[in-house]
Amino acid sequence: MRVHTSTGRDRRRWRMTRGLGGLIVVVGTGLAGCRQSSDALPVLTVYEVKGKVLRADGQPLGGGWITFVPKGNLPLAPSGVIGPDGTFSLSTGGSGEGAPPGEYKVRVEAPQFQQAGRKSKRKPPFPFKYRDEDSSGLVVTVRAETNQLEPIRLK
Repeated sequence: MRVHTSTGRDRRRWRMTRGLGGLIVVVGTGLAGCRQSSDALPVLTVYEVKGKVLRADGQPLGGGWITFVPKGNLPLAPSGVIGPDGTFSLSTGGSGEGAPPGEYKVRVEAPQFQQAGRKSKRKPPFPFKYRDEDSSGLVVTVRAETNQLEPIRLK
């Protein structure tokens, strides 16, 4: 009967192979996790948000964009296109139509005045302060239900 005994060299080779295999699994898992988190937008529970934007004269703002900037640590800002009749509906990234519940500062932009700036001879349809959520003074709360907002007036 012959008994096989492993040498010290065989044991070291086995440990290195086992250690290297474990390292490959750990690094591969870590890289896969990083790729997934950086490529994918978070999926949030959202609720329908619809409203209307009116100019100071009470007429609808005929076009543009509206963005709800979260006051908390939400990673996405829900936004929507303002239609010719002033109406809008928000959507939030990959989460779909609507916005997560919470408090938001509001920014309104009109495409025809994006590049014009303050020195333009064309008069914008609303004061420039509404182009920045911090100066607009507009704050909206989205509730965990269907939200039909009161008209947003740009005075």
